[in-house]
Amino acid sequence: MRRLCALHILLMGICLVSQVGAYPVELRGMQNMEPPRNGKPRPPIMVPAGGDKLLSRGCPVTSSTKPEQGDLESITDGDKECDQSGPGYGEGPTLLKLAAGIQWLQVDLRTSQVINAVCIWRYHWVRCVYRDVVVQLSDDADFIDGVTTVFNNDHDNSARLGVGEDKEYIETNAGRPIPVPGIRARYIRAYSNGWYRPGGWLDPFNYCTEIEVYGGESTSEEKVPIKIEYPKPPFT
Repeated sequence: MRRLCALHILLMGICLVSQVGAYPVELRGMQNMEPPRNGKPRPPIMVPAGGDKLLSRGCPVTSSTKPEQGDLESITDGDKECDQSGPGYGEGPTLLKLAAGIQWLQVDLRTSQVINAVCIWRYHWVRCVYRDVVVQLSDDADFIDGVTTVFNNDHDNSARLGVGEDKEYIETNAGRPIPVPGIRARYIRAYSNGWYRPGGWLDPFNYCTEIEVYGGESTSEEKVPIKIEYPKPPFT
């Protein structure tokens, strides 16, 4: 009888875990993790004067698959709060959810412009790590010709976009600012492949709150910092 009860509890646990799309795994990629910043801000991204403009606000967004939750317009609307006022786990009104597996979001700046930085906010309400984060720029909407990769932490090429040397990182309200060396492009594409929480839980779905792109034509050689507005921290 005790054995049957124990088996029943185990099966119930497996069922509950499968319903939320998360399951225990051996943490892949931990050897590729940057040290936790413990609230310490990243150094500001310095760019030529005039090249610090926010270019992406209100720009069109497309994706590799139809969103399962949220609207594509929310990715460039300026709302990065990622709150939990929705009906359940990961269902805040500003949060976009894409299907499991390798997926991408693409921002169209409408014209080719000089890009000096990209900043991505995903589901920063929990301390988690997104896998296979790859950010590419191009003037080709299909990303076939003239593609430049500016960030890639896919250390084992599981996304089939090349082996990356950048480190995985823990999501925070600071997002992930990525310096770009003045590359001219119209389209920005950001990939991911699910996420895990330090401790061993993997969620195969892909979430995102906001993508911001900074740049513009320089007006002088003077260096100025890009001023990024951060949402409130979910943890104190």
